[in-house]
Amino acid sequence: ASRPGMSHTNILSRMLDCDTVNFGFSGSDKGESALAEYIAKLPMSVFVHGYGYNPPSLEHYAATYYPFYRIIREQNPTLPIIMVSNPVCCDIKDPARTDYLTRRRAITVRAYTDALESGDKNVYFRDGFDALGELDAADATVDGTHPSDLGFMNMARQLYPLLKKLQIVAPGTFHHSLVVQRLAEAGAEAIGADVTRAGVCGLYHDISEILTGDMPTPVKYNDVVLKRAYRITHPMRI
Repeated sequence: ASRPGMSHTNILSRMLDCDTVNFGFSGSDKGESALAEYIAKLPMSVFVHGYGYNPPSLEHYAATYYPFYRIIREQNPTLPIIMVSNPVCCDIKDPARTDYLTRRRAITVRAYTDALESGDKNVYFRDGFDALGELDAADATVDGTHPSDLGFMNMARQLYPLLKKLQIVAPGTFHHSLVVQRLAEAGAEAIGADVTRAGVCGLYHDISEILTGDMPTPVKYNDVVLKRAYRITHPMRI
């Protein structure tokens, strides 16, 4: 990218009006279990899982990708997880490289199907072979591998529809409350009601459920997020 703000994670942050955190470490992430255990404890609304460029071999990638997912899932039973294979330009002509990229993609797809077969209903897959669209390497990358601004924009556009859907329908997150706040404010403005009051009510619409303990199951898994968001210091009765 020409600047940090043009990476696909930061583009998505602006498109979705939400915070994003990139744990790629400029190629240093190799699927270490310690990193998965750290990430699993962080408050998040969705986790995008993909580091296929970084592992030293296909064998390493196969040995770490699915276990990494399992660590995240065990700590976050209702969290939406998106598995992504790496972006691939449409004009690759090297048969050996094409074979390598296809085998690497197959590892990601296998992890996705294994997750589905295990009963996970909140896991998704986005294919890197579609991420850059019809762009060739000259437009999509700066050196044949690293995405250009245009390449990053296409990557963001591929992920945006699914992330936008999850932003609205994924239950039990503080971001859900922000979405309700914005909907309430827009409705209030349309009918000439008190926009500020409607927004506050939307933001705190789950507060009674938090205090009584009558929260739906998905929310209970996110009690840490909600306690921080609402600055609740006493034990939550759940």
